[in-house]
Amino acid sequence: MFRLLLLLVLPSALCLSLRPLSLPVMTGGASLAKAGERIVSITERPPLECYGGALSAFGASLRNAGDSLAQSGATCKNKFGMEIAGDEAREAAVCLEEAAVKIRAWIESENDTNIMVSTSICDGLSEASNCAEMMGRIMYSQVTSKGGKEIEAKDTAGIVKYLLLLSESVQTVVAALEESELSKVTDGKEMVSFLREASEKFGEAGAVMRDGEVKTGGGNWLKG
Repeated sequence: MFRLLLLLVLPSALCLSLRPLSLPVMTGGASLAKAGERIVSITERPPLECYGGALSAFGASLRNAGDSLAQSGATCKNKFGMEIAGDEAREAAVCLEEAAVKIRAWIESENDTNIMVSTSICDGLSEASNCAEMMGRIMYSQVTSKGGKEIEAKDTAGIVKYLLLLSESVQTVVAALEESELSKVTDGKEMVSFLREASEKFGEAGAVMRDGEVKTGGGNWLKG
């Protein structure tokens, strides 16, 4: 009861665990990685058959970004894992920016597939990259200030902000791909479905931190 009163009266004084983020970020990252795998798969068969080019490199970068975000989420379970969580989030940022570069190169290249993808996908990926970078910086900054165990409540707002923006950015990617013919080829529907799930899970992670609600495990996460 005392902890609940403290949460209501002195939120700025609290230090919170990142454990609530673990499952949704892990799941979202895994879904992002699966979407990347589907893109690579799409390039291996008709009608594209362009494996090894910019489009498959885009898929590989997306897969790597998802793997890094999933690892970041996994280390949020560990009180002393915040430094690794931050590093993995920032690695995901690099991969997402690489993905933006690769898909832009494919869009601007001359190809005989007649498949068009809106350049808004590049903006979505770059924004997602920025969100992952900023989350990583916030996590990493806690290593020196709190020994990497907990996160200041005042900094939780930053994590929430960038998770929700990450969700929106991935949704921009979803919209661009859903409108293109890529969504209609083999593995295209699964690609879009996995991306949509990633967006939803990143949004869920932000909502969990913002609202202080966890679907499983009760209020134990408040104990760090």
